[in-house]
Amino acid sequence: MLASVVAACKLNDVNPVAYIAETLESMIAGHPQSKIEHLMPWRFFKEDENAEPSRVAREYQATKMLSDNSRWN
Repeated sequence: MLASVVAACKLNDVNPVAYIAETLESMIAGHPQSKIEHLMPWRFFKEDENAEPSRVAREYQATKMLSDNSRWN
């Protein structure tokens, strides 16, 4: 299981150690189970604030923005 988490991180250009640490901290802090998809590696942003999010994260954000905007039409 840990190997698949590390592999998913590597596929999304995410530091596996930073991802696991931050995800565990979020879970301990009470992140709701109903929003578990927010903790996936492709939604994780790199530590460098100038770095771009992964391709999958960008696609998810674009899709989410489109669906959010369609509610108001």
